[in-house]
Amino acid sequence: MWTTRRATAADLAAIQRLFLELGVPDPPPDAAELAERMLPRVIVACRGGGDAEVVGYAHWRIYGPTAHVAHVVAAPDVRRLGVGRTLMEAVREAVTAEGCTRWYLNVKRDNAPARRLYEQHGMAVEHETWALRIAWAQIEGLAADSAAADGAAADSAAADGAAAVAYAPGPDEDAGIAARFALDTGRLASLRARPGMVMLALREDGATAGCAAFDPRFPGAAVFCAARPGLARPLLDACRAHADPTRPSFIRLAVERDRALVDALVAAGAEITLEILQLGATLCG
Repeated sequence: MWTTRRATAADLAAIQRLFLELGVPDPPPDAAELAERMLPRVIVACRGGGDAEVVGYAHWRIYGPTAHVAHVVAAPDVRRLGVGRTLMEAVREAVTAEGCTRWYLNVKRDNAPARRLYEQHGMAVEHETWALRIAWAQIEGLAADSAAADGAAADSAAADGAAAVAYAPGPDEDAGIAARFALDTGRLASLRARPGMVMLALREDGATAGCAAFDPRFPGAAVFCAARPGLARPLLDACRAHADPTRPSFIRLAVERDRALVDALVAAGAEITLEILQLGATLCG
């Protein structure tokens, strides 16, 4: 009943329409973003073959040997009819051909049908992620045990063992930051390569104490990690320094594994917009 194929420019409108079915706070990607960043790794599911109606799509990203399955979505009228399974099988074949040895994805905690689908493909829960939204004004209410600095003061303050300081880490620091916060180095490199992305980090006593990948256009931080909750304030202050004043007066954050950090943000007024589970598995050749 369902066939799959690589997406083409003719599918952009269908992908934009289906993106809304993900039910996430992100705005749908515009045609230029779709064509440049997503389309090379999008598979569509069709009702029949050839130029038949597009009823679903899947999009993935590659971080070295790891594939991140970013989107798997089916049109409402074909859900639970095998479209998701068909897309997952096509993605598995595609990422294995690209040399990936592991794949993972995120799913809403309360989406039991999707979790069953992914578990049928060998995936298991690896950790929790929370998507939050906090107004810039609310970060004043965060308890802070350190204050951020920038510029030349950053290195001298860190050398003196003073408060955590914010700075822009270079690509050569990605591996160390990834190891410190259990992130994927390839993922950081991919975020860094996105136009307009601002990579930020905190240094305290000569060690990495926080990191954020901040997109002022969203505005949001796809990665937001701190060594302890008290460092959320200086990290957010560092993001705010790069905020676009014409954009909304809040920031969206993705916090992985760190419930204490989430609780501190919520106590300051942040809203949890999504509770997510990361599922992953090793890929067999």
